[in-house]
Amino acid sequence: LPESVITNPFFAAFITSFTRAVLGEIINKVPSNKVVFSCTTDGFLTNIDETEAVKCSSGVLGKLFSDKRKELTGDSTVLEQKHAVHCLLGWRTRGQATLKAGSKRTSTDDDFGIVLAKGGIFTAPEFETDLLQNEEITRLFFEREPDTYIRVEAKTGVREMVELDADFVEKIFDKRLNMEFDWKCKPKAVKWSSKYQHLAFSTEPWKNLKQFIMLRTYWEEYTKNNPKCIKNLDDFYAYSTYVESRSFVNTDTARYMHKTEGDVKRLRQQLCSAYKHGDAGLKPKMMGFTDQSFADFLTDVGIPCAKSDVENAKKISFTPRSCPATDEVIFLLLNVQIHLLTLEPELFLFDGSDANPIRISNDDHCPFLSRVE
Repeated sequence: LPESVITNPFFAAFITSFTRAVLGEIINKVPSNKVVFSCTTDGFLTNIDETEAVKCSSGVLGKLFSDKRKELTGDSTVLEQKHAVHCLLGWRTRGQATLKAGSKRTSTDDDFGIVLAKGGIFTAPEFETDLLQNEEITRLFFEREPDTYIRVEAKTGVREMVELDADFVEKIFDKRLNMEFDWKCKPKAVKWSSKYQHLAFSTEPWKNLKQFIMLRTYWEEYTKNNPKCIKNLDDFYAYSTYVESRSFVNTDTARYMHKTEGDVKRLRQQLCSAYKHGDAGLKPKMMGFTDQSFADFLTDVGIPCAKSDVENAKKISFTPRSCPATDEVIFLLLNVQIHLLTLEPELFLFDGSDANPIRISNDDHCPFLSRVE
């Protein structure tokens, strides 16, 4: 909004930034044996108890907030408990639902035991209560497919009316359902939930802003013209391979890399090229290989290869250090070297300083994921 008698950018900037600063201080005081499930603007989901909540809100900014709130309202409370549930579902920062509800605080406080933030997803008018809406949202999440669409009934927003001089009307349209993770945190540990038949993973902060921007860019590229859902371990590892194949090398080296199993396919191409051109310790017809038997050899050690792949490699120059050093590539190179002792594996692996490697396929132990059924 432009400047007016009821707007003040200085007050607005202070209020929004101070609130986030207090929240950040509180979250950073959460004990390491507890978890922050999600955080949005002025609230967060966590499993700390009331005593820990008081300790977490007793920092410099928390005390300042408490003192000023008491001056204004007579109440010095910093944190207020809005809900208490047993098991949460989160799919993005503003998308939260409840898998196992908590108890009511009072007989009329129906929503205390349910956390529901629909993340912009429309639920039909017949789902009148939070409980019914929560059931519908969780159903949509677990049953979603890349081509799932939902009917949306909306009204013209204020922005459209102000900027486009649009009339206030009701609009009904179909929209593709998007309940995928927004990658605002980095996946840390991964687990399959047999109870819910769905992937679960914990997260940690990104190393830097550049990594987050890269990951979001990779996701847009990965799903362009072919929407995807990450619902099981295969889905997750397929995307993690895509990410690592590109982030372990620089932009130029990542060009033309396959979308699926790009790291292994690049290794196959370079091994075949090295073999046909006599590079990296390989040479044509070594060990009595023919094009067919060399293809069979690569297939046997875990690198799917056809005779045509070997033949076509004659047209491609060997490019040193053009393969991403993913765990799979390193493992496969070792497999090849066991049989071909003259191989120079270091000539295949990218080692430039201009890459920003992102690894999201970690199988780290996580005490919170260990509780996932």
